[in-house]
Amino acid sequence: MSGEGKNSRRRPIAVDLFCGAGGMSVGFEQAGFDIALGVEMDGYHVATHERNFPYGKTICKSVSDLTAKEIFEALETQDVDVIVGGPPCQGFSNMGLRDAMDPRNSLVSEYVRVVCEVRPKAFVMENVPGMLSGSTRVVLDEAIKTLELAGYKITHPVKILDASHFGVPQKRRRLILIGVRKDLEFSVDYPTMIPEGSPECSSVMEAIEDLPDVDAHDQLFVENDVEYSKTPRTQYAKVMRSVVEDPNDYSHPRVWNSKVCSGCLRVRHSPRAISLYKSTPVGEMVPSHKLPKLDPNGLAPTLRAGSDSSHGSYTSPRPIHPFKPRCITAREAARLHGFPDWFAFYPLKWHAYRQIGNAVCPPLAKALGLRVIRAIGKKPIKPKAPLILKDSFDLPMERPRTLKRIPHRVHFPPVIRKLIDDRYDVEKRELSNAKFSFEDVLRAVRETGVELTWIRADTFLQEIARSRNLKLILEPCSKLGFTIRPCKESSFIGEFVILGHPEAIDFKQNPSHRSKKQKGQNRVQKTLF
Repeated sequence: MSGEGKNSRRRPIAVDLFCGAGGMSVGFEQAGFDIALGVEMDGYHVATHERNFPYGKTICKSVSDLTAKEIFEALETQDVDVIVGGPPCQGFSNMGLRDAMDPRNSLVSEYVRVVCEVRPKAFVMENVPGMLSGSTRVVLDEAIKTLELAGYKITHPVKILDASHFGVPQKRRRLILIGVRKDLEFSVDYPTMIPEGSPECSSVMEAIEDLPDVDAHDQLFVENDVEYSKTPRTQYAKVMRSVVEDPNDYSHPRVWNSKVCSGCLRVRHSPRAISLYKSTPVGEMVPSHKLPKLDPNGLAPTLRAGSDSSHGSYTSPRPIHPFKPRCITAREAARLHGFPDWFAFYPLKWHAYRQIGNAVCPPLAKALGLRVIRAIGKKPIKPKAPLILKDSFDLPMERPRTLKRIPHRVHFPPVIRKLIDDRYDVEKRELSNAKFSFEDVLRAVRETGVELTWIRADTFLQEIARSRNLKLILEPCSKLGFTIRPCKESSFIGEFVILGHPEAIDFKQNPSHRSKKQKGQNRVQKTLF
């Protein structure tokens, strides 16, 4: 650790698990903690975290492979004040399937394991509200039970906090789990409002109106930075640009070029998309694009991250600017999230949007951190020596390669072949039973030994239908003159039918069945599932 010497060592230390780019880290540093260690398996996130927190250390690996010994060795101490983190939330999200068996949910137990092994004075875990209800509630209950048995006082009832109540111009509700070691005399209460004196932002335009007009700079199609041209008017914007200080900000001063705004890389839109964006009223969803057009006088909806390559590489849904026919820039998204302008994101649009959408809003994290720092008997200290931020983003030399999505063209065909072989009479050249259940699929998976470790009855055919390798996947049955359609009978999920059937999952890919009359029928396929 560098930059503060003895003064820095008086500050309590935090470990950020699943740290991402560092939203939780920003907030807890602002509350008076030093982010001594960030743990994250995505190398692009690690590069961003290291650039913005140059005094701390990072470990680029999965938390599931992390040990307490590695943490202590990195910190050169076993005295950890707080562990924070937000395990991946897709398995709990109301946007998803809310699957209690989703393997990503196991990372909650890995977070709990690390807390129990390291035994920090306190911990803060963040996740989506869906974790509090339905079939996934069992994951939260088990986490609470384990932590209480390990000697932690959990703040009950577990609450859902909205970042918009803490000065963020975005409606973003998140479940927060807080605990303090039982040997400490304090407990932690949930914050209920923005800390007195901190800036509050009540609308989208209050947050972004002073940012550069990127549409006036064609070079931003290839460049990421441009000079500011407007003076910030609102208190929120002034604090984001470091023009004035937030009295509740105890973070290290950063040395950065405050004349230049980063994260301004533009996106090229088609003429049709631009026309749609122009015609969509503010506050409404863009037809067919499922993108919200921001209301300049209201709050932004929850910014989302999309998915990584292990789950499809779906691009982050980027809201549309309230007055410009384009999606917002990464810097505009960062302002709506509560990131200060000195915080730079990896200079590629896809990574920057994903880093923002995955992050905890720093103002919410700061409000939590201010409660925690007092609960462990510490007072926040404002460092004086500044930190110099470098311009480069250095990817870790050793980093786990992201696991790829299940290779459709490798694992699905053997299952389809097994299903069709079990039903096809070679002599009669017909099927003995055209329908199949999910149990039949699971049996085929076991007997073929393929690595389909995470499949569901209600999404199995969807996975096949949206694959780029659909024709190859269905080849085992198409060679015999058959294809597959969904089956809505309660005990079956699919049925083998003759090639060219209008309800088949591959009907839209068969050019011989795409007359003008039938093109409209292809759209019906979307409703079959």
